[in-house]
Amino acid sequence: MTVLRNIIALTATLFIVVSCAPAPPEAAPVIEAIPVVRNVPGQAAAAKAAEERAEARAKARKRAQEKKKKELARRAEARRKAIEAKKTRFEAPAYREPQAPAPVKKKPSLPVAKAIPSKPGFVFNPYTYDPVDVRGVPSGSTVIDPNDPDKSHQFIVK
Repeated sequence: MTVLRNIIALTATLFIVVSCAPAPPEAAPVIEAIPVVRNVPGQAAAAKAAEERAEARAKARKRAQEKKKKELARRAEARRKAIEAKKTRFEAPAYREPQAPAPVKKKPSLPVAKAIPSKPGFVFNPYTYDPVDVRGVPSGSTVIDPNDPDKSHQFIVK
């Protein structure tokens, strides 16, 4: 049993050591030399044409960059003008002395008639304490008792 245990431990140790070892270096790739051919007919013209195309692309790139800069400057100027317009448009008015508020007209406070609990639709006149029929009259309305001798006695139906 101990022999088997020793073999397993040795195998595990060997596995760990092998897995941690660096890989062997690979061979460097072989680069083949490309022969340079000189004095090919038309080679100078092709090189000149390629150079002209590169210059044209560079000029076009430069024009595009200048156009973009001009557009950004135009937008910045428009933004600045809009901000200035807002500042002048929304300036605070000059200081004015506060005016006294207009007097509020208060309604003359009228007494409120109390309902008669045993008779729905009837209230007590707050001046004479006589019952008054207010059936059909909405709550909060001002009424006058037809049986009251003083017609200035108005009251509110609750």
